[in-house]
Amino acid sequence: MSCTLFLAFLILARVSSLVPPPAVIFPATGIAIGILALEGLAFWPIVYFASLTNGLIAGASPISLLVMPLAHALFAVAGAYILRSQNIDPLFRSWRDVFILFIAALASSLIIPTAGTFAHFASDALGFPARISIGWGPWYVATIFTVFVVTPFVMRWWVKPRFARRWLELLETAAAFLLLGTIEYFLFFTNIPTIAGISFVYFMLIPLFWIALRLRPRFITLALIVTSVFAVASLLVGPHVPAPELFGDRLYQTELFLIIVGLLFLSFSSLEESRRVTSNLLRLQVANLENAVSRISVESRAKNDFIAVLAHELRNPLAPVVASIEYLKAKGGFDAEDTEALTIMDDRMHVVKRLLDDLLDVSRISEGKLSLQREVVDVEQVVRKAALSTDHSFKERHQQLFIQAPSDTLLVDGDSTRIEQIVSNLLTNASRYSNAGDRITISIGEKGNDVELRVQDNGIGIAPDTLAYIFEPFRQAETGSKANKGLGIGLALVRSLVEMHGGSVRAESAGKDAGSTFVVRLPRSKQNRASKEILPQKPNVLHPREKQGSGPRVLVVDDNDAASWGIGKLLELRGASVSYAYDGDQAVESVQNNRPDTILLDIGLPGRDGFDVAHDLRALGFDGKLIALTGYSLEETRTRAEAAGFDEYLVKPIGLAELTRVVPGL
Repeated sequence: MSCTLFLAFLILARVSSLVPPPAVIFPATGIAIGILALEGLAFWPIVYFASLTNGLIAGASPISLLVMPLAHALFAVAGAYILRSQNIDPLFRSWRDVFILFIAALASSLIIPTAGTFAHFASDALGFPARISIGWGPWYVATIFTVFVVTPFVMRWWVKPRFARRWLELLETAAAFLLLGTIEYFLFFTNIPTIAGISFVYFMLIPLFWIALRLRPRFITLALIVTSVFAVASLLVGPHVPAPELFGDRLYQTELFLIIVGLLFLSFSSLEESRRVTSNLLRLQVANLENAVSRISVESRAKNDFIAVLAHELRNPLAPVVASIEYLKAKGGFDAEDTEALTIMDDRMHVVKRLLDDLLDVSRISEGKLSLQREVVDVEQVVRKAALSTDHSFKERHQQLFIQAPSDTLLVDGDSTRIEQIVSNLLTNASRYSNAGDRITISIGEKGNDVELRVQDNGIGIAPDTLAYIFEPFRQAETGSKANKGLGIGLALVRSLVEMHGGSVRAESAGKDAGSTFVVRLPRSKQNRASKEILPQKPNVLHPREKQGSGPRVLVVDDNDAASWGIGKLLELRGASVSYAYDGDQAVESVQNNRPDTILLDIGLPGRDGFDVAHDLRALGFDGKLIALTGYSLEETRTRAEAAGFDEYLVKPIGLAELTRVVPGL
């Protein structure tokens, strides 16, 4: 490195001596700043000794030998220090780098002409012959020129001397420089000043813009070197050589022109490079985001698949339990305590079923697979139905639920099942976070064009910082008690379902132990209803029908013996004649032998699944009612069931009410 810097400085210094006085051009100083900026300020002695050697060869005066090597070394150190302290990018990929270089050139270039002028006058005063006679201003401009043109070339090519280009890019580079060289030859070395009245100076801007905007900073630094060589050489040889007395002024004007051109096109190139780097970074970030989204999508699908399988595996053992409980309740003959025990078990099973439904609904909403079955809905009827379905929660905690409804019927366009789900979740939430014996109120009102539901309790309240995320899935307010912990999906599901209806929901609370209010607003239907039908306060009781030989023939196909037995007993209570099959082959054989009116067919059979069996049954000519049984409540499963020929789709666990609805003749 030391030898390279020494020889480069000395050779360029000797080449500079070819420029006749009083003009000066000294590109060695640009190399010195570039090398010190890249390799470190410790190389300043090399600059000093190279300058001293050049002075000795040139026969400089003792004062110049004393002053100028120090000036060159100090100049290189000052310029390099500015560049290093400002962390300049040697690749010049931003306009900031060009600006810092320009400031370094302006500041450090003060040293050499000042020292040179001092050496000149000191030599005169001491009687030494002065070999340099140049003004401070032209010398200052000449130094700025060498820094601004030579230094970026050295830094850019020193840091990254090799470059990879495709052959088309190499062809473009060669074409751009061929055009630049041709125009500059005509501009500087011929007597043809214009084409069609347009000066070649303007034509020179075309390849410079091309190189700056297309070929990046590396080649614009080379283009500036080429342009400078052409411009300075034209003052020494060719048709435009000025008279000796005008040479200094012509060189001064040329250097000013080249400084302006360098500043302009280095700036253009750095801005374009900055745009390119930013664009590449943006593309990389977009690619990373796409990868992240893809990964999240895969993880989300895996989560949803897990939830679906989990719900299926939990529903299968629940199915015979629910069916058995309903069978015992419908059969009757128990004392009051046994009946109460059955009622509690039935309520708990429905709570578990509702939790599974909520969990699956959150998963389906996240994938955009939940749709609404819109109709005109009487809000009060839905509220009373939800109150009945959650009555067990209030009874357990000895809480009181009050419903405040207006005399007028309030209607909304929505899915009655989903609106009931909204109200049920809010009531369950209010009960869970209220104390035993508390009062909970749900009021129905009208606000402008909306129907407003307010669920108010005087329970534990909500902290202000918790209100911000209370509706986020799998997050809950800190209560300090594990007894109140749940899945954290109820309120998230409420918000999603409300928003799907075009409404809004918010939570209000004055803080801890101050109770809370949840406000739901749904767009009111444009239709009106003249009379109000109030839902009964008690659910209908399904009594077993007298067994008759004329009941429907039903085939239950399920590999789960307990589930088949429970469903079969419920069907028999309603007078059906039930037969059983436990796989697809048995089902086909039973259909051929027994000719059932209705088939309850489980989707998840061993071997051939229920979809294949349904296809086979329809192909055999079975034209009775085909009902799918499954633990999956996914939309795609429903779609496949319809395509396979199923008439109905039931999600386990199922009870007598569902069977009565779908099985003809019960």
